[in-house]
Amino acid sequence: MFGIPVVTSPAVCVNNSTSGYYDGSTTDRTQMYLVNRSAFALGTRRAITVETDKTIASGIIEIVTTWRGDSTCLYATTESCANAAINISYTSDPE
Repeated sequence: MFGIPVVTSPAVCVNNSTSGYYDGSTTDRTQMYLVNRSAFALGTRRAITVETDKTIASGIIEIVTTWRGDSTCLYATTESCANAAINISYTSDPE
């Protein structure tokens, strides 16, 4: 959209009220977020850890990978790295 990559997320609710929050009454509104990805720096707090575990009886091997990081906006506090638009009308598409 306008040269900006669009990423959908299951974390964005489609049943909010006009205020942008779920109130149980008005459930036909959603929101969108516009994020300047190049305005963020990503840092590592803990390196990648890989752990394995084998269940001998079934022969199943489980592999779990974890990483701990953090991000921060590179701009001054007077500039915005992200914005939100709320109160967007939502209607589900019929299948």
